[in-house]
Amino acid sequence: MSNYTGHGSYEGEITINGYDYYVDFKYKVHGYYDPGCAYLRNGDPGYPPDEEILDVEVEWESCEPAEEDAPAVSNADVDEAVEAKAWELAEDGAFECDER
Repeated sequence: MSNYTGHGSYEGEITINGYDYYVDFKYKVHGYYDPGCAYLRNGDPGYPPDEEILDVEVEWESCEPAEEDAPAVSNADVDEAVEAKAWELAEDGAFECDER
C-alpha cells in the first residue's frame, strides 16, 4: 500500500442554489493505492487492487454568474459547491499524481 498526492484544476460551470456560475479552482488530492496481488506466496488466491481518496483540498480563484438573473452567492456556498465538484473530479481520476 502506498500513499499518493495529486493535483488538478477546473474551469467551468457549477450549480449553486439552482443557478449556474463559472468557477475556476485548483485542488489537491490525498489518497492511498494498493495494487493488489494475484496469488499469495503459499499459492492461495490474492486480493484485488484497492484505492481510496482520503482528502481533497480546494482553493478557488473566481466565481462569476453564468446567468443574468443569478444572485450573488456567499463564499460559504461557493466553498461547498466547489468542494463537492473537486471530490467528484478526484473520484473520476481527473488529476495528475505528484508522488506515489
